[in-house]
Amino acid sequence: MFGSLALAGGLHLIKERWQSTNTAVTPDIAQRAPSSPGESKPKPPPESKEAILPQQVAALSAEKAPDPTPALSTASTQVPAQATAQAVTSTPPPASPEVPEAPVTTATKPEGMPPAAPPEIVIIPVPSTPPSPPAPTPAPEPAAPQEEVRRALPSDAATLSITKQDPLPVIAAKLVFGIGTATTPEERARWIADPEKHGDNMEQFVKKHGGRLRTREVEPLPVPGPVHALPSGEVVTLFRVNSPASRGGAIVRLRATANGNHVIDWPLFAQTYDNAFDRFIAAIRVSPEEAKWYTVLCSLSTNPNTKNAREEAPLLLKVQGSLAETGVTEAWVDKNSPAGQYLQKEMIDGRTYLIDLQINASNSEDHRLKVFDCSATQGKPAQANANK
Repeated sequence: MFGSLALAGGLHLIKERWQSTNTAVTPDIAQRAPSSPGESKPKPPPESKEAILPQQVAALSAEKAPDPTPALSTASTQVPAQATAQAVTSTPPPASPEVPEAPVTTATKPEGMPPAAPPEIVIIPVPSTPPSPPAPTPAPEPAAPQEEVRRALPSDAATLSITKQDPLPVIAAKLVFGIGTATTPEERARWIADPEKHGDNMEQFVKKHGGRLRTREVEPLPVPGPVHALPSGEVVTLFRVNSPASRGGAIVRLRATANGNHVIDWPLFAQTYDNAFDRFIAAIRVSPEEAKWYTVLCSLSTNPNTKNAREEAPLLLKVQGSLAETGVTEAWVDKNSPAGQYLQKEMIDGRTYLIDLQINASNSEDHRLKVFDCSATQGKPAQANANK
């Protein structure tokens, strides 16, 4: 800024010199001399043979104007009034001040250096979610036992055949189907164990139920753990036969024959199909009757080998003679009786057994269910005591 003011003061001095010496200023110098805002521009003088070089102008300005600020004010006061009026009339109104633009900074590359390589663009691949593997084709579900049983049953009893390759549920269903569809005693006797012993009883039973047994699905009996038969100790497989004529359904036990085939244990099937055990228990609650034999599922109700067990206390048993709720009850047996000694020795706490028991009410005053004998210890003293 100070340089501009000094230059303006020097020009005013040069103007005075030009006016005094009538020396012409070259158009180049007139064009190079900038004017301050608001200052009138003098008319270019006529051409002159002598021209003042720019170096002389700068040297002259430096000698005559050591302080730019006073020179500017002095020059302003020495402008003639006529020139001032002309400058006012000829100078256009000042334009609105412009907002200065933000400076743009550019990096200067040093000389001699090779041009910079363009920046390398690195493309980072976006991790894509791997496609989900196709869902495995589910394997066909094996046929349910009940569906397998249905397919195995024939449409005609005459074509019924049982092979050793048939699964036990299919064998049980075919045996029940054979009994239910048979039209003669001989046909029914084919499917039960000991037909000479139980044949007459079976015919009376079938006649009692209208000449035909109404049976439906056959399925494995849900029992916790294996079932041990006493006194043989063998593990037996039991099935449930659903029937509208039986509360809870009937129990089917398969017995193997000498030639490797299977037949039905008829007394257990008839007892559970007809809910005979339930009716007997209800009757002796009212008045004692004659002791009877029933095939029951049996387990220890209390462990007689615990420290708190008393020697004189009876052995308590949980017995179940049907699949209905009324077929489950509790019985007791004297530990000193033959049946009590055998059961206490053979039965293990937590196991389920299948056994024939002779039961009745304790006496005429005590209607609790009492075990008088079992199939392993059948004896005359026990039988006599049971009917007292």
